[in-house]
Amino acid sequence: MYEEIIPVNLENGLTVNAVLGYTDDASPDSVAILFPPHPLLGGDMENNVVTALFKGFTARNYMVVRFSYRGVDTGEVNGEHYLAYWDKLEQRQDFTEIISDTHEVLTSVIAQINPTARIIFVPYSFGTIIALALYDRFLPAKFVGIAPPVNEYDFSRHLRRHHDVLFVLAQNDPFCSRLLLDKLDAAYTVCDADDHFFRGYEDVLWNKITQLVEEQWKTQSGEK
Repeated sequence: MYEEIIPVNLENGLTVNAVLGYTDDASPDSVAILFPPHPLLGGDMENNVVTALFKGFTARNYMVVRFSYRGVDTGEVNGEHYLAYWDKLEQRQDFTEIISDTHEVLTSVIAQINPTARIIFVPYSFGTIIALALYDRFLPAKFVGIAPPVNEYDFSRHLRRHHDVLFVLAQNDPFCSRLLLDKLDAAYTVCDADDHFFRGYEDVLWNKITQLVEEQWKTQSGEK
């Protein structure tokens, strides 16, 4: 397995790093994009879920990309500690800058791999918000999100527009209510994992993700 660090320069001198994983047999025709969780909850590209999926996709000969959000790699954003910066974003519930950053990162990385590649979005937790916001710009061939925090954020605008999105949930998740997902007419399946963080259940999650990514689904809502 090979890993390449791809630095992407953003506005005001900020840089976000992406990591590309692949093997000698990997095809550039399919690229899996992994979106990390919230930095205030340990959200970076070294997160246990992100790294497990990164290794899994790479082993199955996908080109796979993981990245961190602004400030996570450097520890600061324009002189401000990155956690303070992210706390302000959270208080405002305004992630426009993060969506813009991620758009730049993915545009740059995909252009270097294969501009016509089939894109697969696999976002985790907070990453599902960013991935949904970018859906129309990248038109992923598949979107399999993990544990969307619907109890914490408003998903209604995006989910009502994109009915080909599928989510994977844990058995007990205080951030992700199945009742709210049902009200949003969201499609989901539940895997045999304990809670939102999937610690100790990474292999269980990976088996479910690879099954869903590599098969066609037709159900538009409800338990599968």
